[in-house]
Formats: sequence, structure tokens, C-alpha cells
Amino acid sequence: MVREPHSSEPGADPLLEDGWAKLAGIVGSLLACFFAIAIMSRIGVPRPLLSGVLAAIPMTIVIYAAIRAISMNTDSYITAGRAVPPALNAMAGAAEWISVGLFVALAALFHADGGDGPALAIGMAGGFALAAVLIAPPLRQARAGSMAGFIGERFASAPFRLCVVVAVVVCSFALLVTQLAIIGEVGSWFFPVGRVNAISVTIIVMLFVTLAGGMRAITLANALLFILLAGAYLIPATWLSTTIAGIPLPQLAYGTGALQPILALERELADSGFIGSMQIAQPGFAAAATDGFNTIALALSVAAGTAVAPFMVARFICTGTAADSRRSLALAPILIAVVVSSAPAMAAFVKFEVYRDVVGLPVGELAPSAPWLFKWAAFGDGAHATICGASAFDLETLITACGGADHVVIPSDVSLSPLLMTLGAADIADLPFAVGGFVTIGAIAAAAATGCVVLLVIANTLALDGWVATSGRSATVVGRMFVARLLAVALAIAAGWIAIARPADLPEMAVTTFALAAAGLFPAMVAGIWWRGLTAAGGSIGILVGLGLGVYYVIGANLGLDLMANSGDEIGWAIPGLTDRLAPQSIAIVAAPAGAVAMIAISLAQRAFTGRVAQDETKAD
Repeated sequence: MVREPHSSEPGADPLLEDGWAKLAGIVGSLLACFFAIAIMSRIGVPRPLLSGVLAAIPMTIVIYAAIRAISMNTDSYITAGRAVPPALNAMAGAAEWISVGLFVALAALFHADGGDGPALAIGMAGGFALAAVLIAPPLRQARAGSMAGFIGERFASAPFRLCVVVAVVVCSFALLVTQLAIIGEVGSWFFPVGRVNAISVTIIVMLFVTLAGGMRAITLANALLFILLAGAYLIPATWLSTTIAGIPLPQLAYGTGALQPILALERELADSGFIGSMQIAQPGFAAAATDGFNTIALALSVAAGTAVAPFMVARFICTGTAADSRRSLALAPILIAVVVSSAPAMAAFVKFEVYRDVVGLPVGELAPSAPWLFKWAAFGDGAHATICGASAFDLETLITACGGADHVVIPSDVSLSPLLMTLGAADIADLPFAVGGFVTIGAIAAAAATGCVVLLVIANTLALDGWVATSGRSATVVGRMFVARLLAVALAIAAGWIAIARPADLPEMAVTTFALAAAGLFPAMVAGIWWRGLTAAGGSIGILVGLGLGVYYVIGANLGLDLMANSGDEIGWAIPGLTDRLAPQSIAIVAAPAGAVAMIAISLAQRAFTGRVAQDETKAD
């Protein structure tokens, strides 16, 4: 059985300990880059050149961290030497949670008519609370290097350990594919490199930081990337808040600066005989979770999934002590809230700009008033911006769809995509090029932050825990490091190949990974830490039941049982009195309890049987 290396009492890592000075330097450098790009844009520097400069910013941060944190030490590679300061660890964890699938959909999720943004926020906060109380400190106190390692050592069971490995790989690999896929989507839009090239470059950079320094390098890189992605979301929100409402705090200007004018305009249109409101196309899981039960189930799934998400658990066992782990888990949601709290304002301000540029105007006047409509319709499949149900490829298409150039556009004629709500905010509000560019590299930073740690977690889990669980043999330090790095390369290439296929709904896929983690890992990990009555067989069966049920429903609900999209045989369970169709991202509300019941039943039955056998043997003696 392999135990993680036990160093002496954790001490300060000089590279991570003086991280505040590096963060200050990064903030200053990013501000300097922002103003420099803004000035170059104003004086006429070609945009392709400026796009290249912007693309280099997150990549430079990651490469810098990898070079500074190169390490061949196993403990540093797996757990950053268990010497990460709580604040720096919290920043890295915040960057990793705001995965790119959620980053680009936050504004749409917090659209005034939706309830799934709050469900995600509540689930995130609850997940960190659960992790702080139930998961991370006990694992850190036990000096476990992974969830599977903890289970394997406590229960001395290779099958139980292998079941945890399977659950970790299933939910983590899907998330890795999501990060790469949306980088291809974003990269092909803003940078003239194409999806394949964008994904390929990202894989190379991710492998560089992962192979060079492992968790030590990823921790430094992601703490720095948090500054970038937070700025990328807050800068346009603050800019819009200042220009529209005169208040540089979007959270405060949300109501009076955007919602009240929008409601006033909608009332005015209603008085004129027009009805309906503008549509912001929700991600797939939000469209499915239209009832109260699914919204509550989504929050619970995200909470349980966050608590046991493999990449989050790996992050919060990197601290010096269990108390430091709790401090990190307390600070991380505050940092996330700084970004997330601006999302409702971003959605409202963008909607207000659309009302000013589009609503109330004849279709024939849209070309000069809203050029961004036609720009974004030309990207992808044209679904990012539609008027009267038609993609805004050109003015003639819209005139035909709306029945004439004199048709006055009303709110219900307009539909925008989640991607446009975030990445297109600068275009819609006619903000400087530098602002839109920073939003784009913020999305790239979110993907890089999550992708690196997820890739490391999968590779380490397979190289360490999978090896031991399947072969029963301990691995040498050199062997483990070599296999982990080799697997990282293979996994990155495989995920990139799948990502090129462009999954249909990337935010939906990202949230689904939390539901699968909750279904497969939450009951077993909580019981494995806190219930002495759990048996290895019970835990194994619980994971297989919960994860199997979750995977079955997600595949069946999204692809169909014959694994063919749009085949017409997709499944959807109704829960009488609660919902007509359980959303795939809410499946943990059923799968996790099913796994827990199976786990408890098998454990109790096994212990009862063992007790009877022991009694019979005693009587026989």
C-alpha cells in the first residue's frame, strides 16, 4: 500500500510564502497592459496584433509560474508540499471553481427572469461549508494525498479504492473536456487561430505547467490567474455601471441603473399594445430547471458536488494544517462572491444597452444602431443573436423574418446567447477594445486554471491509486512521477481530441460534473470519514449505484439510450407532485440517496452476517 510522503511539520515554501509580492506585481503589470493596449487601440495599432498581445498574457502567467515552481519532489508535485498559505490557496481555489463553462454563462444565469444563478451561488456556498466541516480538514489531518488514497489506507481495500478512482476519473475527465472545448470556442472567436490551434496551444501550456511543477506550480499560476479573471469580469461591469448609472459599484447600481429603466420601457411598450420580454437563451440545464423542485435540486447537487469535487479536495489539502484548510474554505467563497455578485448587474446593463440599440426601432435601422448583432451572428451557428426568430446574418434576412423594414422591434423579438451576454458585453455597450479583450482572456484564464488542476488530479489518481488498486504493488517515487507525467500527456491529448467535437452545451456539461461527483462520491466520502459502521463492500456498492445511476440518466437525457444525439429516445423522469422532468444536472438528488441507501444496507447486512458467524464460531468452541 502506498502512502503519501510524510515530510516533517509543514513549513513555509519560499516561493509561495512571498506570493503577495508577486500578486502585487501581477496586478500592476495587468493594469499597465490594460492601459497600454487601450492606448495602442486608440492610435490605430492593428487589432490582430493587439489580440496576440492579449492572448499572451494568461499564457505568460502560467509559463512564469511553471518556471519558478519547477520541482522533482513528489510531495511538492502532488500536494504543493502542504505549505500553501491559506489566502493564496483560497485564491487558487476560487479561480478553479469559476470554471470557464460557468464564467461565460454567469450573466445569462443571473438574468432577471431566471433562478438558476442564485441556485448555483447557494450551492457553491453550501458546498464550501460542507467541505470545511466534513471533508477537507479530516483529509488534511490524515495527511491524505487524495480521496482514493485516504479510502485505500483506512479500509485497506483495493476494490473500494478502485471505485473511488473510477468516480474521480469519470467526473473530472468530463470537466477537462469542457475547459478545452470552450477555449476552442472562445479562441476561434477572438483570435484568428481556429478552434484546433487554440485547443492545441492550450494543451501545450497546460502540460508545461503540470509536468514542470505539479500542484506547486499550479497553485501559484491559479492564484495569479484569479486576479486576471476577476478583473476580466469586474472591469466591464464597473465600466457599464459608471457610464449608465454613475456609480462605480455594479452591485449597488443594479436596480436603479438598469432594472428600473428596463421595466419602465416595457410598461411603455405594453401600453402601446406590445407584449413580451427580451429572451436571453439559458444554458441547457437552466432551460430544463424551470420549476422550483429542479432549482432546489440543482442547488443541493452543486453543494454536494463542490464538497467532494476532486479538484477542490486536492486544492484544500495543500495547506499547512487542518485549520489553514478551514481558513481557505472560508475565504474562497468570499473571493468567488466578488465576481459572481457582479453577474446580475452585468446581465441587466447589457439588457439595457440592447433596449437602447434595438428595441423600439424599425428593423431597417438596426445596421447602424446595433452593428454587433451582425458581427456575432456571423460567429458559430448564428444562434448568438436572433431577431424575429432569424439569425442576424444580414439586414435582408431580418427584414424578411420580421415582415418588413418598418416592423418595430419589441423585446420578445430579441434573443441573445449566454456567450454573447458575457464575451459580447463590450461590443454591445461599445466599450474600448481593451475591455472586450480582457473579458476574453478572463475566460481563457478560467479554463487554464481549472484545466491544469483537473488534469493533474486525474493523472495522479490513476498513477498512484489506480496502480496500487489494480496491481496491489507499491510504486517507487521515480515510477510514480514518470507514470503520472506520462498519463497527463495522454489524458490531455485524449481530452483535446474529444473537445474538438464541440460538445453541445458547455455550461451544462460543467455543471453536470458536480452532479456526478455528488452522486458517486459524496455519500461514500462522508461515511468513510465519519461512520465507523461503513464497510469496504458497502462503500464500493454505494459508489457504483450512485455513479451508475447518475451516468445512466445524464447519457440518456442528453444523448439518448443509443448514444445518438436528437434520436428521439431521450429519457426524462417525472417525480409526481414535484416536477414533470428531472433535469440531468439535478440527478444527484436521486442518485446520491440511492447510493447512500445501498451503502448503508450492504454495510449493515455485512456486519450483521459477520457478527452471526462470530457468534456461531464461539458457540461451536
